[in-house]
Parts: sequence; C-alpha cells; structure tokens
Amino acid sequence: MEAKSDGDGRHRLVFDLAVADPAAWAAVLRNAANARQALGPDRTEVAVVAYGPGLGFLLDRDAADLAPIAALAAEGVAFMACRNSLRAAGRGEAELAPGAVAVDSGVAELTRRQERGWAYIKVVGGS
Repeated sequence: MEAKSDGDGRHRLVFDLAVADPAAWAAVLRNAANARQALGPDRTEVAVVAYGPGLGFLLDRDAADLAPIAALAAEGVAFMACRNSLRAAGRGEAELAPGAVAVDSGVAELTRRQERGWAYIKVVGGS
C-alpha cells in the first residue's frame, strides 16, 4: 500500500524533536532519510523542528554529528530551531548547525504545518 499524499502528489512530514537524547537525534536523521527514500525524494518534503531539550540537536555538535544534518539539508530537509528555546538557553541563531534556521516558536511551527496537512511525527526516543 502506498502512503497517502495530498492532492498534489507530494508527501510532507514534520518531526517534533523535544528530547535531549542523542539516540533519538540519530533516529530522526535515519527516519527522515528512510521516509524520503520510501516515498520518493522528489515528492517528499521533510522538516525537523527542535525545541526545548531537543534544541541540543542543532547546537554544540562536532563535525561527525553535523555531517548527516548537512547532507540531509543539502537534499532539502528543513531543520528549524525554536527562537524562544534559543533565547531561554542564552544561545543565538549564529550557533545553530549550518543550514538550520530559527522559527518564532517551535510549537507554533508544528501547529502551522499540521494545519496545512503535514504528517506529524513525535520523536520520543531512540528507536
């Protein structure tokens, strides 16, 4: 059975990343890549929204950790950090992983995408 897409034949997935778990972070990268492959990279949009404890996913990473993020970003996966969480952590947008952008609110960004029909994937652990 083929996954359902909206009327334009595109698939849209948004990952909710609010956990400080490197295994979960690796799972997000793996699942994003696998979804794009299974659904067709030319027909699949993927976004990852990090906020709260999940913000570490896009901060303070070494080159080996940043490489898969950069590779997926180069393929069109959007990586977003909550500006409210950045401010609460005393961090700045310039500290984000290359290719990542800040959004006004992580929860608001998740809400807006769901309202536009994006499939919501909650990251709960490193499975």
